[in-house]
Amino acid sequence: MRKITQILAGISLLGLTGCAAFKFRPAVQAVEGVIAKNTVWQSTVEVNKDVLVLPGVTLTIKPGAIVRFKRRRRGRVEPRFLFPEVELLVQGTLLAEGTEEKPILFTSAKDKPELGDWAGIIFDNTDNSSSIIKRCRIEFAKTAVFCIASSPAIESNTITHNQYGVVCQRGAAPQISGNEIAHGEVGIASWDGSSPKILDNYIHHQEQAGFLWGRGSTPLLEHNIIEDNRYGIFGAEPFTRDGDPLLTNRLRQNQQDLYLKGNKAVK
Repeated sequence: MRKITQILAGISLLGLTGCAAFKFRPAVQAVEGVIAKNTVWQSTVEVNKDVLVLPGVTLTIKPGAIVRFKRRRRGRVEPRFLFPEVELLVQGTLLAEGTEEKPILFTSAKDKPELGDWAGIIFDNTDNSSSIIKRCRIEFAKTAVFCIASSPAIESNTITHNQYGVVCQRGAAPQISGNEIAHGEVGIASWDGSSPKILDNYIHHQEQAGFLWGRGSTPLLEHNIIEDNRYGIFGAEPFTRDGDPLLTNRLRQNQQDLYLKGNKAVK
C-alpha cells in the first residue's frame, strides 16, 4: 500500500512540472527543438533533446521508422517542457501508424537501455482529436503515452518496459484499445476527471497495478484481460461508472484482483 500511495502522489504531479545484421548502417536523422511546420520522420531518427510539435502542425512518422531518444537531463526546449528527461511533446497532431509488417519503434538510444531512459510521448492540450499511435512498440520510457486534456487514439500497440504505460489527466478522453501493456509499475492510470475508453487490452506483469484511477475519473473499462499484476484494478475512490469491472473484464492471477478505497477490498 505504501508503494501505491507513492505512485498516486507521483501521478498527481505528472504534467505539472533482436534485429538482423546489415552490411551497411542507414543514415540517422538527428532532431531536436520546435517543429513549426508539417514534418515527416522515417528510417532512423535520433532525438537528442526535447521535440515540441506546435499547435496546428502535424508530425507524421512512417511505418518501419525507429525513433531513438537520448538519455539526458536538461534537454529542454522553450516555450514548453514538462519533464527533465527528453520528451516528444505534441500540442498539434501526431500521426504514428505502423503496419503489421512494419511497426514503428520508440525506444532508448542506449546500448543497454533501462526503464525511464526518456520521458515519453506527451499530448498536451492538443488542438484536435485526430492524433493516432497505432501498431507501434514503445519501450524504456518514464510514461509511454501521457495524455493531458487530449484524446488521441492509442490502438494495437506493444507498450512494454516503461514505468507507466498510459496516463490520462485533466479531462483526457483517449480511446485505448487492443494494446499489450506489460512489464512496468502501472499499466494504465486515469486521473483528474479523465474519461478514457479502455477496451480489449492485455495488461500484465505490472509491479503495482494493471489499472489505476482516482480524482473524479470516469473511465470505461471493458473486455480487457488483466493478469499477473500486484493489483488487477486499484481504485483510489469508489467506481462510479455503470457496470461492475469484475464482470466486464477478465481478471486472473493477480495478487489481488480489485481494490476500491473506501470499500471492502475484493479478491
